[in-house]
Amino acid sequence: MAVNLYDLFSGKIFRIPDYQRGYAWGEKQLVDLWDDLDGIQEVDGAYKSHYTGTIYLEEITNPAQYEVWIPAGNTFYWVVDGQQRLTTISIFIFEILKLAGKGLNDISTHDLAKTFLCQKNLSGNTTVYKFSYANTDQNNKFLLKNIFEDTSIILPDNKLNIYSNNLIEAKKFFADKLKNLDRSEIEIIFKKLTTSFKFDNRTIENDLDVQAVFETMNNRGKPLSTLEKLKNRLIYLNGKLSNKDEDEDKDTLRATINNAWGKIYSCLA
Repeated sequence: MAVNLYDLFSGKIFRIPDYQRGYAWGEKQLVDLWDDLDGIQEVDGAYKSHYTGTIYLEEITNPAQYEVWIPAGNTFYWVVDGQQRLTTISIFIFEILKLAGKGLNDISTHDLAKTFLCQKNLSGNTTVYKFSYANTDQNNKFLLKNIFEDTSIILPDNKLNIYSNNLIEAKKFFADKLKNLDRSEIEIIFKKLTTSFKFDNRTIENDLDVQAVFETMNNRGKPLSTLEKLKNRLIYLNGKLSNKDEDEDKDTLRATINNAWGKIYSCLA
């Protein structure tokens, strides 16, 4: 059964694993998404549903390994397929809520942000984002600081790569689309986005090799580059190393692969 964004985000926290490519959408895909949203019509007092694709998830069984605080009632998932749409929609929602004032459609901005963007612990000193990259990903801090405007994040440098450039362009795209809309128009856009867009939400079975699944699925859409395939394959092979006593070495090798690819993508920006 297809679900809307409220259902998709309810009780879930999404992370993009580091074997995935970064954010690859450009102007064409952004325009297509905007046009799809703009074309949704109201019939008998309700906006028609618009099928937006399948999201494939893999449950993270040890989230404490990646997060310092686990919000109660939430399950962590790796996004195996659908990260381009989820990234775009998360940026879109952030830009809408920047303009929302106290709230939208009788829901407070605080509650909407908690549903779609982030949650804080009771002391307010720890934030867990509903959607972000793995901590080992080169663009995770960039996403949180420059796209979600988290001033607590410190970046080692501001050098851009091809993927961070795409994130910036998506942020600019939605900011430009929204800046001349009045409040009622923004509320309509938000309602369409969160209730009319429908997703088929599926979970990858535990006995499947998710990195192989990722490569197969992503080659059906915008093809992976040779560099992206090579990075995925190296991380895949690293994960297959069998000696459990060498976990520290595996983590070091994985970090080395990610750092090397970060430098490569920076040079290609």
